[in-house]
Amino acid sequence: MTEDPHRLAAMMNKSQRLVLGLLVLLLVDIIWVSSSELTK
Repeated sequence: MTEDPHRLAAMMNKSQRLVLGLLVLLLVDIIWVSSSELTK
């Protein structure tokens, strides 16, 4: 029972990191598209 909160926190951290990574990828994609449209 004492390990449950620790594990939960680790899972949250992992999920948060995953979401952050996805957001960064999305941001990079948007920048890529905008830059490609600007150079056209």
